[in-house]
Amino acid sequence: MAKLIYENRFLLTRKLHKEYYRAQYMKMRFRRLFYFGYRFREWINYRELQVQHDKAIVNLVRFQSDNVHVKVNQTAFSFHYDTIVGAEETEELIVLKLRKEGMAEHVQLLWKNGFVGKPPLEEFKAYINKRTGKSIFVLEEAAEES
Repeated sequence: MAKLIYENRFLLTRKLHKEYYRAQYMKMRFRRLFYFGYRFREWINYRELQVQHDKAIVNLVRFQSDNVHVKVNQTAFSFHYDTIVGAEETEELIVLKLRKEGMAEHVQLLWKNGFVGKPPLEEFKAYINKRTGKSIFVLEEAAEES
């Protein structure tokens, strides 16, 4: 049986969903032109999620020794650490970017305050870097040495 390393639990609220959308789409080149279109798209996307998963969208992400297991209400899936190719942070979220040949690009949201046991975020980031073998996160101690 795989050992549970970290667990992240949260409700995907409209506020968190909006924060993710803003961070992703405001990077686009013509952001002023498309801003209102993406705000509308975010609202539609959140409503679609509510239809698919019920009004309360409960996320449970378990980082185990072999895989990462995700459960959103009754839907569940897993992915390997080697599919994590990048990450971004917003004020309240960590956005893991997942990609593998033959797989559509995907992101996994984590709420920074949703970690069970409240481990330091730097510890979690170091673990992800170690498991992926990549510099997904720039760690504070590494930044200080530079």
